[in-house]
Amino acid sequence: YVNHPFIIEIAAIEGSLDFFAAVWGPLLPQDEVDAVDLWRASTRALWEVTATPEGSHVTLRDTRTGDTVTVYDETATPNLQTGDLLMGIVAPAFGEDRFLGNPLVVDIRHRNMTLALFDEDPTDEELAHWFGLVTAPPRLQTTEGQDMVACRAVCEPSSTWGALTTELDATFERADDNDNEWEATFLNDADERVLRGTLRREDSQLIIETMSEERIDDILDTLTSVTVLEETREPVVIPSPLGPRPSSGSVSPAPLDPEARAMLAEIMQQKEEAWLDEEIPLLDGLTPRQAAADPTRRDDLSALLDSFTPARDDNLMGFDGERLRRLLKLN
Repeated sequence: YVNHPFIIEIAAIEGSLDFFAAVWGPLLPQDEVDAVDLWRASTRALWEVTATPEGSHVTLRDTRTGDTVTVYDETATPNLQTGDLLMGIVAPAFGEDRFLGNPLVVDIRHRNMTLALFDEDPTDEELAHWFGLVTAPPRLQTTEGQDMVACRAVCEPSSTWGALTTELDATFERADDNDNEWEATFLNDADERVLRGTLRREDSQLIIETMSEERIDDILDTLTSVTVLEETREPVVIPSPLGPRPSSGSVSPAPLDPEARAMLAEIMQQKEEAWLDEEIPLLDGLTPRQAAADPTRRDDLSALLDSFTPARDDNLMGFDGERLRRLLKLN
C-alpha cells in the first residue's frame, strides 16, 4: 500500500501541509499563501452523491453535517452514481470547489465505521489505520470457523488398494452411487450433516480435497495406508475494491477443481442464508429479513445488496446480491 494514492495523499495533506506552510509560506506570493490557508482549514469528510453528475460537476452532501456543495472533478464524475459515498477534502481552488487530490470511493458497508472515524477528528495515522481495516480482504471461513483454504492431496496406497479400501470404508462414508468416492462428514450443533472433505480414487491414486488446512490434516492423520505424493493449499480470498491492483507481471493462481468450486458454492449459499438472520450494524442492528419488512430500512438494505458484486474469476466467489434479493422477496 505504500504507493497507493490515498496513503500518499494523507501523508502530503494531513501529515505535511502545516509543515509546508510554516517552512515555505514566507517565500510564497500572498494569493498562494491564502490558498494554502484555505486548504489547511478544510477537513476531510464522507460525502454522498445526491444526484447523477452533470458533465464535470457533482453535487455532494456531507453525511455528518448535511451541508451540500457542488464540486468540479473531471476524473471521478464519469463513474459516479446517486448514493455513492466519497471520502475526501473539498476546498476552493481555481475559482471552484474541488477535491484536494482524488476522492476515495467508500463501500456502504463501511459507512458507520467511517462516520465514527470522523467523530474524533482523525490524525493521518488513524486515517491510514482505517484504510488498512476497510481494504483487508474478508475472511472466508468454514462452518467450523476455520480459514477457507482449497486443499488437495494426491496420495497412493502404502501397501495395496484392497487394504486402503478397507480403511476408507471403516473411517468414511461411501458417496452415493460411487464405488470410488468417500466423504468425511460431521454433525453440527443443529444436527445437520456437514461435508468436511471428499476422497476419490483416480486410476492408482487417491485424491483428497477439503476447504481448510485443519480438515485435510485431520484426514491425512487418520489414514495410515497412504503416502502423500503431492499437496497444494490455496487460500480462498475476495479481493478488496480499494486494495492494490496486481502488477502486470503477476501470475494468477490455477483454477480450482470443479468439485472444490461446487463445495465452495454450497458453503457460500449456507453463509448467505445464515446472514439473512444476523444483526447487521449498517441496518441499525436489524437482520436483513427485518429490514426487508421495514420500509424505513429498505433503501439501506438495497444499497447493501448492490454492494455484493465482487469480481469473480475461477478462484473467487462472494455473496450473490441477486440471490439474496430473491430470498428476501425484494424483486
